[in-house]
Parts: sequence; structure tokens; C-alpha cells
Amino acid sequence: MFQSLPGPAKALIRRFYFMLFRGSPAPDRLLYAIDEPRGQRPLRAIRGRCVLRGWAVLKDRVDPPRVRIKVNRALYPVRVMARADVREAFHRSPPYAEACGFELALQLNRGAHLIRVEVELHPGVWRALSTTLFLSLGLRQPLPQRVDYAAWTDLAAAWRPLERREFEAHLPLMTARPRFEVFVEAARGGDSEATRASLAAQIYPDLEIHDLAEGETPPPARDGTGYRMFLRAGDRLAEDALYAFADRINADPALDVLHGDEDLIDADGVGREPFFKPDWSPTYLAAANYLGRAAAFSNRLGYAGPADRLRLVRAVGPDGARVASIPRVLLHRPADDAEGLLADAGRVATETSPPPAAGDAQPRVLLVVRGRGSGRPPPPTDYPFVEIVHEVRPSAKTVAPAPPAPWLGGLADRHDVLVFVDEDLTGASPAWIEALVAPLADGAVAAVGPVLVDRATGMRHVGLTNDDGEPAPIRVETAGVAPLVPRNVLGVSRACLATRVDDFIAVGGFVDGLGPDLEGLDYCLKLARRGRLIAHTPGAELSMARWRAPRPEAVTWHQQTWPESCARDPYYREDALTTRPATHRVAMKLSNP
Repeated sequence: MFQSLPGPAKALIRRFYFMLFRGSPAPDRLLYAIDEPRGQRPLRAIRGRCVLRGWAVLKDRVDPPRVRIKVNRALYPVRVMARADVREAFHRSPPYAEACGFELALQLNRGAHLIRVEVELHPGVWRALSTTLFLSLGLRQPLPQRVDYAAWTDLAAAWRPLERREFEAHLPLMTARPRFEVFVEAARGGDSEATRASLAAQIYPDLEIHDLAEGETPPPARDGTGYRMFLRAGDRLAEDALYAFADRINADPALDVLHGDEDLIDADGVGREPFFKPDWSPTYLAAANYLGRAAAFSNRLGYAGPADRLRLVRAVGPDGARVASIPRVLLHRPADDAEGLLADAGRVATETSPPPAAGDAQPRVLLVVRGRGSGRPPPPTDYPFVEIVHEVRPSAKTVAPAPPAPWLGGLADRHDVLVFVDEDLTGASPAWIEALVAPLADGAVAAVGPVLVDRATGMRHVGLTNDDGEPAPIRVETAGVAPLVPRNVLGVSRACLATRVDDFIAVGGFVDGLGPDLEGLDYCLKLARRGRLIAHTPGAELSMARWRAPRPEAVTWHQQTWPESCARDPYYREDALTTRPATHRVAMKLSNP
């Protein structure tokens, strides 16, 4: 029937087909469509399972190209499908092969995921389609709907038998079988039998156990391809801990550090005080041993324990490509080790502020007070090397790069650090500038933000996240061990932000029209793209009248500009307790431009 139609009708049908199935001719020789998911229709998934379907052809080829799908950092081959409808719509002589369709069933964890479909244009040359799928298994829920930790652990326990069967079935299929050396250090009052029982119950069986006296250093590694763990008597390793590590190593054999979450467990086996950890956070690790004992280290590093953590920071580097975070509670510490867990989370490290640099070694600060031109003075400070300028905050809502500020010339040249603060912020201690500037002594840190307290609600904001694709403040939660040391965050609000002058100039400053949160987040992401780190410090605390959510247009601009960060915020874990019963159907949001 299609062949009997006149030429203009065929062209019209082809055009309609492209419009209907979102086909794209860019580049000119590539035609494709993502059939499922489509448009803005919400997806629904049970336990995170969803299906992607589509097709791709090259105009100058009879055989369809190979297709693969990248989910975050992992690549997946797809199942080839016959598509007679595509062959009919693009009928030629010789006709396109029917097997131009592809399908992939995904099992996604809770969180946000960036999915790209890649087509092989030439042998070994892959190109990502312009259509990007942003799938988010919604985490953010109103606080009253959150599940407390006891209910969360009960739900995990209910799923454990099913998961164990799945994991055991996967063991024979693993191509890599890493060997784990587990060193168990004696501890006063520690129950070494409980530790050994948890190791004997491991799903993944390839491990060696070594006992160490208290304070003893482990011997040098014999197997350069193996991994080491450092436990204390009384620790109980979750039965899937070594399996979780081995599974990630199979996906990426270059991983050098793997770590999971921890909690405390009482005599009745009830867990409490969970410590949900961020991904690789060098600023945090330099201040506290946040990796804790639910961690495995490659023997390639020569890592000998917590005393080596600064050496570990230098060996791994700032980007964390060789570090994997397992978002599961993999270690239960005995209840009498509460102080140890708090210390590893960094609670003890913040009882004293970092010592200030002496004399002229302290950086010179240009304090930029932004407001409506009222000339209101900034929060009082006792910092000795500071000069104050006032800047009128732009009222335009159009998103555009900010014009060069008048002070960016001569004034900025005489200073090392810029500190931006909105004139309506109050309540800071006189040492707030000193606390903001201190983390910048680490050459890898390029921007620092404080704790912002919302006076209307009492919420304490400790940086910005893109979790679930929704840029918003990270709020201090009551559940779990909240770190109080300077730690990495995805971004900090422009309402109060410290950064070096040369970094500010290098990335072109702020973008106006986004609001303080998104302006700060956009600026921090530009720094991160250059390999720099962003830190939050609890030593500076200021209060605001009321936090206001960004405008929807600004959020849309941000999601389109920074899709990768919307898909994965490596530093945000405070929402880990948000969950639903196993039979709950999880709605997924979709961005398919």
C-alpha cells in the first residue's frame, strides 16, 4: 500500500512518522525514535523495573547500526527487535532490515538516573542520541511520610531471603572473583565470635580472616589484585556486604575503594543511629574517617588503615572515579561503639574550630554585600583583613550571564577571596568569615558555604543538592548520624558563598535570574567541571527570613543545563530513609526533550 502512494503523500507520511515518534535527523544520516518512554507521561515501576524501547537506522546503510544504552556510568547491550513498521515507513530498494529495534529491561535502584542511547556510526565510533532520558524513582517526600529506621530495617529484612536467592544465583556468573582479606582487630569487651559468625554467613565466600592484636599493624599484602577490610571485634558484617563489593568490582575492576553505610546494633539485634555516607568526599575524609569500617580497599593502594587516610586522598585524587559507594547498611557496630561511630562521622572533630593562620598569611577578603541598595551593613565580623563593597541585587528574572561588576577590576585585584552575602542575612558570630575562608586553605576546595537557618520554619540548610532532579537545600535530618565537619556538597547558595578571586574570574562568575540557590549551584557546578571541590562548613551559621523555592522556569533551565548532576548527586544521602512497602508502585518522572 505504501508503495502505491504518490511521492508527496509518502513524504507527508514520513514527516508525520517523525513527529509522532520523535525521530531526529541529527546527524542527517541517523534516524531514530524512543518509543517507550515517550513524552512527559509518568512511568510506573515495581521495585524500580522499567523497559526502554526504540529503533535507529542510518540512511546510507541497509543494515541497522548497533545500539547500546548507558545508564549513569554503566553500559548495557540491548536486545534486537524486528520493526516491520519502520521498514514500511522507510521503504527503499533494497529495503532496510527489519531488525532495527532495540529493547532493554532495567532494574533501577531508588534515586535518579541519566540514560543515554548510543549508536555505532562507524566501527568503534559511538554517538549519543540527542534524546536524554532522566528517570527518577522519587525519593523526596514530605517529612511526615518518611519511614523511621526501625520500619526501614524491617522492610529490608523482609526482602533479604529473596535477595539472597538472587545473589547466590549470580555468583557463578561473575567473571571476576576478587579475594577479600578481613583483618579483625581485638577490642576490649568486643565479641569476636559475633564478628566471625557474620563473616561465616557471607553470601560471597572468597575471603580470608586474620586476627590482629589491639594496635597491631596488618602485614603487607601478598595478592596485588585483592582487597582488604579492617574490622574490630564486635562488628557484624551484613551477609550481603562482600557480595555487594564483588558485584561492583565485576562492573568496574578499576575500583580501589568501596564503602557502605553503618549503624549501631543493640543486644536484641535492633539497629539504630544509621550513618548514611556520601560518595567520595576528600574534604570530609581529611577531617574525619567517614569511610568507617564498612569499606574495602584495593591492595594496589597499599592502604594500612585509618592513619593512612590523607595518603589515601592523595592516591585516589579529587574526582572519585575509582571509588564506589554502596547505598546499603553493610556493617553493624556494637552499641557500646557509639562514640567511635560519632568520631568517624566527624562529630568530635568540630568541637574546636580550625586554628587561624597567623598574621599576613590570612587571605585578604573582599566582602560583597548584595541587596536592594539600602546600604544595610553586613553581619558583624572580627576578621582583620576585609574590605566591604555593596552591590545592588538585579531584579530581572531573565536568565543571562551577570555583567562584569564594577568592583571586579581594581578592588578584586587587591584581594584573595570573595565572600558574597545577602544583606538580609543575620545572626552570624563574629568569626563567620574566618570559618568560611578556612576550608579554602585546601587547594582543591574552590567554594564554601555556611549553615543557613530559615527563621520562619527553623530548618537548617547545609548546602544544595540535585537529588531526584529537584534542586533544593540539604536539610539537617534527625534520623541518623549527621556529619558536622566540613564536607563536600554539590553546591552552596549564592546567598552566602566564599570563593577565590581567580576561580570566580575563571568560570565567568554568576548567572543572573536563577535565584540565590540556583545561581550558587550553577556556579559550583562550573567549578566542579574544572575538577574543584565544594565544601560546607558548620563553623559559619547565618539566618534568613524565609527560604523561597526557585521559579519553575529557573528549575527547567537548570535541569536542561546540568542534566548529569540532576541524575546523580554523589554527596546527598539524607533522604535515604524515604521508602515504601515492597508492593508499592513507584511513580517515575521523565524528562525527554
